[in-house]
Amino acid sequence: MEIKEKIEHIKENLKFDPLFEVIQNAKLEDELFQEEFLQEIDIKKHYGTVKIAEWFSMSDSGLRYYIKPFPYYLFDEDAPNTDTAYRLSFISIIKLKMITMLKDEYKIKGLERLIGGAHISYSDTTTLPTKNPFEPQIEKLASIVEQITKTGLFQIEENKEELNISLSDNFLNFIKYTLTPAEIEVNQLKEKENRLLADIKIENLRLDHTNSRIEDISRYIQVMELKDQSEKNKGFLSKLFGSTNNQNDTIAFISKAKEEYEFLKEKLNVVKETIKNQEVELKNTRLEIVQKQKSIDSNNHFLEEGEDKDV
Repeated sequence: MEIKEKIEHIKENLKFDPLFEVIQNAKLEDELFQEEFLQEIDIKKHYGTVKIAEWFSMSDSGLRYYIKPFPYYLFDEDAPNTDTAYRLSFISIIKLKMITMLKDEYKIKGLERLIGGAHISYSDTTTLPTKNPFEPQIEKLASIVEQITKTGLFQIEENKEELNISLSDNFLNFIKYTLTPAEIEVNQLKEKENRLLADIKIENLRLDHTNSRIEDISRYIQVMELKDQSEKNKGFLSKLFGSTNNQNDTIAFISKAKEEYEFLKEKLNVVKETIKNQEVELKNTRLEIVQKQKSIDSNNHFLEEGEDKDV
């Protein structure tokens, strides 16, 4: 197979891939496709990490470091993998190449968020809008978090699932001598309230983006089903002498699109449930703040009355 055909094969299979979208937006396709291994590689074979590392000019251990976090993204069902030996298909190797190209900018955590549930390959020539309309808002939120960090008033701990933002130890040591325990508790609750508000905002952005993708896929399915119906309505002679490959391809594309549609619907339900739970927690936190603040105000009023009597 010629390099040009291999490139077309890549584009068809990565049409809905979020990393390929980033590569396209960053105009890095030439770098992705101008690899010597495209001349050598057989798209029907699986290759071990030693050979892939040689193509990528990396060490075998370095390459494995970027494979381990993404097994569901990289490994296909036919790959003859074991716990110690990985073998990747042609498309999986391209996916791994994209990971190594974006690793410095996005890090492992950022790549995990980009990849998300992208695990279905497509090979139709019809394209869907893939630009994330909420990217500016997400970048704005990231900037806000960065500014919060620079104040020195907060400390941020990152684990595999989330970012935990809390008041820094130095700031806590400062305020604990000037605030009562009740006031400190109220401040901690307000901190929790702000964190929940930020989390809910991010989840709502994710909700809007998922809804947008579902609408895109739905329109795509409608177009392909009309195309399928049109092919079914061909005249007798066309059916008798023509090829059925186009119709079979159309049916396959519809099936894959419906898989993506169902996956996104499940994801949508998860996001909605997350937002629902966060809003309940936010409501309870605000009620607790009001109750404790009332108690503080009552105590302060009592102390002020006592001082007035002493005067």
